[in-house]
Amino acid sequence: MCGICGIVYTSPDAPIDHRRLLAMRDIIAHRGPDDSGLHESAGVALGSQRLAILDLSVQGHMPMGTHDGRYWISYNGESYNYRELRPALEAKGYRFRSNSDTEVLLYLYVEEGAAMLHRLNGMFAIAIWDARERRLFLARDRLGVKPVYYAQQRDALYFASEQKALFAAGLKAEFDPGTWEELLCFRYIAGERTPFTHIKRLLPGHYLVWKNGETKVSRWWNLGDRVHELREPARNPVEWF
Repeated sequence: MCGICGIVYTSPDAPIDHRRLLAMRDIIAHRGPDDSGLHESAGVALGSQRLAILDLSVQGHMPMGTHDGRYWISYNGESYNYRELRPALEAKGYRFRSNSDTEVLLYLYVEEGAAMLHRLNGMFAIAIWDARERRLFLARDRLGVKPVYYAQQRDALYFASEQKALFAAGLKAEFDPGTWEELLCFRYIAGERTPFTHIKRLLPGHYLVWKNGETKVSRWWNLGDRVHELREPARNPVEWF
């Protein structure tokens, strides 16, 4: 299952509260009992709880960085086609230290950016930090199998696999009274809202980019569009099938 969490600060000089990051990570320890990790650098703190499935060695430890230390990934999920994606990256000169899908996703992002999401076949919640650009990339799989919650504060962005990790970081669990009707009718809040003020859900098939305190959410996959594409008359029926 795995769990991810982190804090990115607008200022690279912002002090990292190590205890706050530990509290975020440890409260979701049940999501990944095999390994835990932290990455702390200028204005960023990433955490990970790992359930080891594909690579059981320490080489699969997360957060995982590129050889030059520019990019760091914390990842929850599985990409079923990572073995097919890896050879093309190796042909371009990328060298792998592990047999995990995590490292394949990391270098695929280095190579293609957000466009790499369309190449993935799987379920995932991905957090990638670009230390040079000071940019955070958060993405969620097509149907939202893996969760991501986030909160934009004045000086930082907080994210995690579960809302309680945000509360462990010190964010207030303030109930949003505007959600009462929906909760009572459906026992669920649709869309990006949650029962708590200031805490949002990254929607399925969406990704978020944070830089310099500015957040932009984009939709990268739409079931309706995909259905429409498949209904279009095929130029080559065999390829369509």
